[in-house]
Amino acid sequence: MIHYLSESTMMCPNTELRHLSIRLPPPGRTRSRRARRFLPALLALATLASPTLAAPRSTGVIDSIRAEIGRLSRALEQRPADLRALSLLAEAYLREAQVTGDSSGHASADAAIRRALAIDPQDYAALAAKGWVEHAQHRFREAEASARRAIALAPEAGRNYALLSDALLELGRYDEAVQALQGLLDRQPGPAGYSRAAHIRFLHGDLDGALEMVELGLESALSGGARDLAAWLYTQAGELHAVRGDVVRSRRSLELAQLQVPGYFRAAGPLARLLANQGQLDTARSVLTATLQQFEDAALLATLEDLETLRGDEAAARAAGQRLETLAKLDLARHGRIDRALALADLEHARNLERATAAAEAEYRERPDIYSADALGLARLRAGRTAEALVLSKEALRLGTPDPILHYHMALAFEAAGRTREAQESRANARRFGAALPPRVFKLLENGAPTPR
Repeated sequence: MIHYLSESTMMCPNTELRHLSIRLPPPGRTRSRRARRFLPALLALATLASPTLAAPRSTGVIDSIRAEIGRLSRALEQRPADLRALSLLAEAYLREAQVTGDSSGHASADAAIRRALAIDPQDYAALAAKGWVEHAQHRFREAEASARRAIALAPEAGRNYALLSDALLELGRYDEAVQALQGLLDRQPGPAGYSRAAHIRFLHGDLDGALEMVELGLESALSGGARDLAAWLYTQAGELHAVRGDVVRSRRSLELAQLQVPGYFRAAGPLARLLANQGQLDTARSVLTATLQQFEDAALLATLEDLETLRGDEAAARAAGQRLETLAKLDLARHGRIDRALALADLEHARNLERATAAAEAEYRERPDIYSADALGLARLRAGRTAEALVLSKEALRLGTPDPILHYHMALAFEAAGRTREAQESRANARRFGAALPPRVFKLLENGAPTPR
């Protein structure tokens, strides 16, 4: 996931937290008194939200970002060589993509940075923004190199450590990512760092520690008026509560995310899965279809395909699958392969296996994190290469991540290998974290049905 943030949203007035460490504590570490008080009070505000997500009152954050893009574009018409305006324009395009999920702005951001560096190849602002563009375009090794160069030029700028940590996470270099994130928190503690710390703690299986970081981040984001970042942090809280099995707090958090940024797409998928797994299939479908009216997203469409199947509407399920195929063809035309989300949708349904396997192999080479190991493991399983699938599933779970889909795929691999006891343990783990599962998988596990291969 991308955590691109402007310099201003990374600032935090809470200087007493300046030296907060993210060294991973034992699970269940006691949270600070302030953090324990804070999130329940915020969640109480969710009673103001409609359970079906009322129509947004305003587009707020998105309008503000687009107004900034317009202002900077007009300024550049008058001063084409304004390096600061070019860098800010690139950052605005990245923020727009972060909030809306529409990645078409990445190319515009890239063009702005190239234009700035053509004017002055040593301009620091352009060089620093260049790495964020590379990260957004999934050029993670280039992003790492750009982050290190920016750190060398400005060793006290926290955002460069944020970029380095993000790139290293995608490259599966988790210990280095923790060290880089500590560099951010030591220099600019605030919601950007706390959000990242929450994610790293989740990856290492520390749910209490992850929620502690989310709570601190929300306090900082809301006090600083960073609504887009608050929306992301509420989404994180919702996903963490779902994994813990607290469906009430999960739903409230996800609804609050969409109150901060009306129509916030990142909360739509987790909310739809949560509702579907509570039997509210029609409400879940309405959440997805409202979001998918704005743009096409592979993960949301895959969830919609599951929902339509569970609702018994095979025609609608086929239509969702056809929309996924349209996205796949666009990806193939633009990049020569499909992305990881599309590959997983195919692998889950055991279709288009040659294409999905090629994508999973490429992702594992270029983005060797635990989720690429998981995707490639599933591809190997579909090909009947069970021993390789087991090795990759174990790699995907090497940090102890409480992600139910990782445990479900491990169960598939153990079952294929005839290792019944281990398969049962993995299925039990998937059910334990299961409120966050895709609806189709949740239903299979709930019914105790044999896992399809």
